[in-house]
Parts: sequence; structure tokens; C-alpha cells
Amino acid sequence: MNFLWKHSFSLLCIAVCIWVLNLWRVQRNYRKNAVPLQAKIIDYKLAQNNYFPIFEFEYMGQTMTVDSYSADKNLNEKGMLYTVYYLPGNQNGVFREKDFGVKAWHIAAIVAAVVYVVIDFGFLHK
Repeated sequence: MNFLWKHSFSLLCIAVCIWVLNLWRVQRNYRKNAVPLQAKIIDYKLAQNNYFPIFEFEYMGQTMTVDSYSADKNLNEKGMLYTVYYLPGNQNGVFREKDFGVKAWHIAAIVAAVVYVVIDFGFLHK
């Protein structure tokens, strides 16, 4: 129990690294296996103080409504068309073209986490 207490922030940093790496894996899966479609933002869904666009698109002759995995800051985009990547059968969410890729905060989070873990395990709590 003492180990967990001493290294709790390091364990949180490791969890953040795992989360970001998993996000990249999911995005790569969508990029490789999903169907690119034109979709229109029809509304927004509020979840955990973030606004997630709700997209409407046609797939296999059926009109579908699916949320985005990424939140938006600009709520004035209703009616805008975007290219989204939809995994057939997955009603949980879609990624927009602009949501893919490595973001600056991903790199910053991983670098900061790795530096802290190395300092914690290497120097602070030997």
C-alpha cells in the first residue's frame, strides 16, 4: 500500500499514456476500416461540460444519426458538412477527418508523464 501511495501520481501518468496510445490505436482502426461519408451536424449533445456534435448521414440507403467522439468548441456549425469515418454497425460514434492525427497535447501529455515517471522512480523515491 505504501508503494501505491508514494507513486500514485506516477501511476496516473502511466494511465494517461495508456489512454493516449489507445486513442491513437482506435483512430488508426477507424482510418483503416471505416467508411468515409459526408455527414451534416444536426445538433449537439452535452456530456461532461463538452458539446459533442450529432451527425446525420446516409449509409446503405438508411439515414443514421451518430455522435462524434470529439467535442466541439464552436456551436455555430449546425448544418455544416464534414467527412466522417463510420464503422458499419457501430452506433457509438464517428471521427471527423480533422479529428485524426497526433495533437500537440497528446505529445505534451506523454512527454510530461514519461519525464515525471522517470524522475519519480529514478530519483525521488528510490
